[in-house]
Amino acid sequence: MTRPSISVPVQNSAGAYGFQRRRFCRRTRIDSSRRGSAFGRSASHPMRRKLITSAVVLTLLAFVSGCAYPNQFHNVRTESPHAVLVGKRVTLFHINEQPTSFWRTRERFRVPPGTTTVRVISGHRGEVHYPLLRFNAEAGHRYSVQRQQSAGSDLILLRDGVERVVAQLEREGEAVR
Repeated sequence: MTRPSISVPVQNSAGAYGFQRRRFCRRTRIDSSRRGSAFGRSASHPMRRKLITSAVVLTLLAFVSGCAYPNQFHNVRTESPHAVLVGKRVTLFHINEQPTSFWRTRERFRVPPGTTTVRVISGHRGEVHYPLLRFNAEAGHRYSVQRQQSAGSDLILLRDGVERVVAQLEREGEAVR
């Protein structure tokens, strides 16, 4: 009766790779002629580490760049005239009918001056929707979108600076003030 054998990758003295048939040891069911990792050498080999690192980096880059919406909102360049739009306790879902990035870390955007529309949602999973918020953004201004709940009303306030209220909307399904 012949013992089972497999082809395994091996490296010769010149550094070239090839395949060689190896037979299994009967007692241990592993190849007794090899030591170390699956490729017959230590797992910390520099060439192998470089290949694995490169593969991981390329995979992450492809994943992150491939997840952007085709018409995704992009911030205006800092050198261009712009207004800053900040969301507090809300999610700015669309700006100027363009979806905002899923991978953002905060609700802070640079928008171009002029007519601006914002779709706002709130709640733990975005279950609270508000009507489309329209305003005229002016370069150099800082606008904040805030949720305010009081006395049975659920409002979205758009403020220019700290005090001045530019727009006020009620939750969808309720009347707009």
